[in-house]
Amino acid sequence: MSLLRLSRVELTRYRSRRAIAFLVVVSLVLTAVIAAVLIFQTRPFDRADIQRAEQQAAAEAEQPYIQRELRRCVNRPRTYGIRPDNPDVQQRCEEFVLPTAEWYLYRPELRPREQLQGGALGVATMLVMALILAATTFAGADWNSGSLINQLLAVPGRVRLWVAKALPVTVVSTAVTLVTLAGWWTAVLVTARLRDIGVGGPLLADIGWQIVRAGALAGFAALGAYALTMLLRSTVATLGVLFAYTVVGDLVLNLLPFDGQRYAISTNVFAWLNGSFTYYDYDRCLGAVGRCQEAVTITQADAVPVLVVLVAVVIGLSLLTFRRRDV
Repeated sequence: MSLLRLSRVELTRYRSRRAIAFLVVVSLVLTAVIAAVLIFQTRPFDRADIQRAEQQAAAEAEQPYIQRELRRCVNRPRTYGIRPDNPDVQQRCEEFVLPTAEWYLYRPELRPREQLQGGALGVATMLVMALILAATTFAGADWNSGSLINQLLAVPGRVRLWVAKALPVTVVSTAVTLVTLAGWWTAVLVTARLRDIGVGGPLLADIGWQIVRAGALAGFAALGAYALTMLLRSTVATLGVLFAYTVVGDLVLNLLPFDGQRYAISTNVFAWLNGSFTYYDYDRCLGAVGRCQEAVTITQADAVPVLVVLVAVVIGLSLLTFRRRDV
C-alpha cells in the first residue's frame, strides 16, 4: 500500500473519531460566539440608546449636588476657568457642570487592526490548543486500544505508518485553522464595511499573513503533539507533560542564570503569531554602566529556530523509539 493511500486511510480514521469531531465542532462554535460577542459589544448606538442616555443625563442634572456645583460655578466662575466678565457665564457653567447624553454613551468601537492582537490572537490560540488535544487523542487511542498492533501487521514499515498517521494530523489541523480563522476575520471585516469603517490594503495583507502563520503553527503544534504521544504512548502522559510545562516551565526558565524566557515556548509562539514579542529582562541591566535597554524583542525570525528545533527533537525521538521498541 502506497504512502498516499495509507494516509487516506488514516485521514478517514482521524475524521471518524468522535472526540476529534467534538473538539473541532466546539472550536467552530466558540469562534462564532467570539465573533458574535465582538460584533454585539461594538454595535452603533440606536435611537433608543440615545433617548435612554438623554433621560439619564436629565435626571442626573436635577440632583442636588449637581445644582450646588452649578451655582458655585456661576458665583465663582474664575475657579472653573471662566472669565467673570463673560456674558455667557450661565451657559458656560452649564456646559462645564451639567451631564450630557454623551457621558452615558460609551461603547468600544470596532477597530479591525486592534483585533490582530486581540480577538484574532485569542481565536488562533484556542484553535491551536484544541488541535493539539485532537492530535494527542488520535495517537493515544491507537495505543490504548491495541489497534496499532494490527496496523503494523498490515503495514511492514514502521516509519511509513508513523508518517502516514502524521500527515492527516498536520494537514487537517492546518486546514481547520485556516478556514476557521478566515471565517472569523470575514465576519469582522464585513461588519466593518457595513459600519463604514475603513479597511485598507495593508491591513488586509497583515490579516492574511496572520491567518497563514496561525495555520502553520497549528499544523506544526499538532505534529509535535502527535510525535510526543507516539513517544510516550499515552494521551494522559502527553497531557501531563504539557500541563507540567504550562505550570512550571516558564518559572524554571526564568530561574536560569541566563535569559531563559528567550527560549520559552509561549514567548516564541506569540512572537510567531504577532510578528514580534517584547518582554523585559531586568537582570541584564544589573551593574550596567550607562544606558541599558531592559526590553527584549523577539521577532519571527528569532522564534522559528527555537520552535523548529524543539519539535524536531521530539519527532526524532518519537521515530527512533517507534522503530526500535516493542509494541
